[in-house]
Amino acid sequence: MSEIGKELDALSEKGQKWSEAQLHKEINSIVGEWENYVDTRVKRKGNGPRIEWKYKSRQISASECSLGKYLLLSTDESLSPNEVIKTYFEKDFVEKVFRTLKTFEEIVPVRHRLVQRVRAYIFVCVLAFRLLADLQYRLIKILSPNGAQEQVDDLLRELERVERVQVRLGHQVKIWYLNVTRKNIETLEKMGFHDLLKETTEVDFKI
Repeated sequence: MSEIGKELDALSEKGQKWSEAQLHKEINSIVGEWENYVDTRVKRKGNGPRIEWKYKSRQISASECSLGKYLLLSTDESLSPNEVIKTYFEKDFVEKVFRTLKTFEEIVPVRHRLVQRVRAYIFVCVLAFRLLADLQYRLIKILSPNGAQEQVDDLLRELERVERVQVRLGHQVKIWYLNVTRKNIETLEKMGFHDLLKETTEVDFKI
């Protein structure tokens, strides 16, 4: 608002010889969406500033009273005010679940919507989210509840780089993992996955 006042003062001096139409056009571009809070008047050509303006104090005060406030309306009359607020803020969780189900599962859409195929599709999505929820729960226990979803995303992004290598020498099979950082190992161990990316050597007599 203060910047608008400065621009109007500058225009008042600069537009001494402008027509009223020019001044009104320039005033509209300066005030813009704040026109309900600034009162302006253009004077005829003569001595002194061409534009008189002032803030609409009553409108500004009314807006300040409602700033940051909103009304929650529930059609379920059995809910208490606290329950309505709790339910409202839970929508963030639901929206993030929906985003996860629509974004991270790299499966193609159901082409022929048979019942068993739709059920299988939903099962895979829900199972994937169940694994993500468990991962988030484990991270919250060892790190912080703040930004839990971001922590999960960061860990999964780092683990995407991990590659599994398997080499067979006769009946001996050796397995190890590439691109694993010390941070990854420490985080997984704190979560209880002590042997998840551990190098192993096995004996296989099938071949």
